[in-house]
Amino acid sequence: MLCSHGELVLPDSTSCSPCPGGYYSPEGSSICTQCSSGTFCPVGSSNETVCVAGYYSHAGAASCTICPAGYYCPNASTTFHCPTGTSSKEGSSICLEANSCYDILNKTGTHRSGVYNITTLRSQTTISVYCDMDTEGGGWTVFQRRFDGSVDFYRNFSEYENGFGSASGEYWLGLRTIQEMLSKASHELRIDVESFSGRSGYDVYSNFRLQGPGYTFFVDNRTRSLNMTTQYLLLTGCSYTPYGQNFTTFDRDQDQRNDGNCAVLAKGAWWYNYCESANLNGVYGRVVQGDGIGYFSFNPYDNLRLTKVMFRPSG
Repeated sequence: MLCSHGELVLPDSTSCSPCPGGYYSPEGSSICTQCSSGTFCPVGSSNETVCVAGYYSHAGAASCTICPAGYYCPNASTTFHCPTGTSSKEGSSICLEANSCYDILNKTGTHRSGVYNITTLRSQTTISVYCDMDTEGGGWTVFQRRFDGSVDFYRNFSEYENGFGSASGEYWLGLRTIQEMLSKASHELRIDVESFSGRSGYDVYSNFRLQGPGYTFFVDNRTRSLNMTTQYLLLTGCSYTPYGQNFTTFDRDQDQRNDGNCAVLAKGAWWYNYCESANLNGVYGRVVQGDGIGYFSFNPYDNLRLTKVMFRPSG
């Protein structure tokens, strides 16, 4: 008896049966052959079909599987994890270099917040960053995050310049890296805060930049906010604003105060002026006013439980 393509002759030699998924047979065959890796064979297949780019399969597959995000599939039979500093979207046969969380969002289509590896554009340094892919469409590179007090933020200038903590927990990305990433294009700055009472708010400013060896702080305008007052803005015109100020730590006094170091007085590190209208790197917890984590435009008398400071390209 002669069976059709994709069928095999049953032992009684009087009937045919289609090959199961993952197997194939040519016309007249008495056996079904397992599909090899990199191909697929639906039920009743007469031959193997090669997986298209961005998909893969193992031997005996009835269908091809899409290559997951963060991996690439160059030969249809194997998945490879993207090298450090690169990433990919689902269904990719190649990995692309990402220079920011915004790059990851747009090059890979990833919408899950978490830790990613990026490669800085100028120094070509591979670093781990926390990406906020949820807020306002995502693509935010987080450079400061606090939520449980597990990391001590009363640190020296070198540590603030190079970064500390872990991107998966509380951390500070590092002034050198922040400045390098901001040099690529115009960026907006977003500050998210939440008090111990559960009240939350945010501030967004345009054209965030850090200039020179002192990492001088500049923004242009407040563009949107929630639960913020019109006082204590991060703009020029107030003796407490960070605008135009260098970054100060307990061992690098670059503030405008003549009778002391604001970082020592506030138990933190920031772009202090005469002193501060924000102290987001202060002591965690319900502590003495002035020492704790504070953001005066939100509430000058309330310690903060959560802070997240981040940037992304404008527009």
